Amino acid sequence: MREKIVFRDKLNGSLIVNFKNKIYINNLLLFPDRYKQHKIQFTINHGYAIVFYSYKYSHSLLPLKIPIYSRINEDFMVGLGIYLAEGSRNRRSKITNSEPLIIDQAVKFFKLLGVRKSTLSAWIQLHERSTKNQKEVISFWISNTFLKPSNITGIRTKKSAGNGKIKEFGTLHLEANSILFQLLITGLLNNLSKILSNIPKEYILFFLRGAFAGEGSPNITRTGSLNMVTYTSKREEERILIANLLYEFGVVSRNRKNKYDVCITGYKNLGTFVFLDLFRYHVLRKKKLICGFKKLRKSKIPGLNKEKIIFFLLKNKTGSFTASEIQRRFSFSYRNTIKHLNGLYAFGNIKKIEGAGPIPHKWAI
Repeated sequence: MREKIVFRDKLNGSLIVNFKNKIYINNLLLFPDRYKQHKIQFTINHGYAIVFYSYKYSHSLLPLKIPIYSRINEDFMVGLGIYLAEGSRNRRSKITNSEPLIIDQAVKFFKLLGVRKSTLSAWIQLHERSTKNQKEVISFWISNTFLKPSNITGIRTKKSAGNGKIKEFGTLHLEANSILFQLLITGLLNNLSKILSNIPKEYILFFLRGAFAGEGSPNITRTGSLNMVTYTSKREEERILIANLLYEFGVVSRNRKNKYDVCITGYKNLGTFVFLDLFRYHVLRKKKLICGFKKLRKSKIPGLNKEKIIFFLLKNKTGSFTASEIQRRFSFSYRNTIKHLNGLYAFGNIKKIEGAGPIPHKWAI
């Protein structure tokens, strides 16, 4: 195929493309028409494009090679969610985290957008109170991620007051050092709503898992019980987006403007959150969430009993259960179980299946 030079402002077409039951994004349409008053241009050849712009001065940006189309799959959507939560918006495309699994997902995401692993640079921010030496820290990141020694450019020591918990192996800053690539990332974030509205629902779940890996947090009480889950962001539009996406999966949340977070509470909501496995890409938080929810299930908080019953019946939609079976499931008293069931029935939350003769009636969702 012969090389062809085109200007960004002359391109049109669909941002999201379906081909042979696979979904792709047209990367060229993510770029702005101009950068600092210079027109963005592409040299197109064999499925790839060289991105550059017309200039008169020698201090111009280095050209960027990218695939014209990137496959939208689980790794792409998880990476996009991680970038929304943890990514930089400045001149350098950067994802910062202390979890190796998240860093690996970031590497996969950058690769789908055309960034070779060999061109990625990473530096580690290590707390001065860490007991690990630099050799141990670098060895940890090389052993637990896709990165190689050539990717790691150095370690910087962080000084701070207080005696809070620290990351013994530090926090890794993964960077793709290209302003043109940052324009591509900015285009992705600016078109996020359009992307999410043109992909299957399961892909949105991948996106949420990436976002919660970055900025989600389970809140555990002193007794070890799960109290709430939060997603933190100072950007109002981001919190609204996360809350709306959670609602699509049956999780009702509150946007707490004074605390800059989206808050998820209530037994049913927390149970659905656990079921969706939204902390899949953060091992420590997932373990904390599951242990906290198990403790919550065993708690005797009266206000949660009705929600526990509803959530149990929702998980077992195809079945029906007697009051005695529900009582034994939660170790409620029989009197309270009947009280909760009648209350839920009166408000239309559950239905009653009448029994014949001495056979007790059953309850279902």
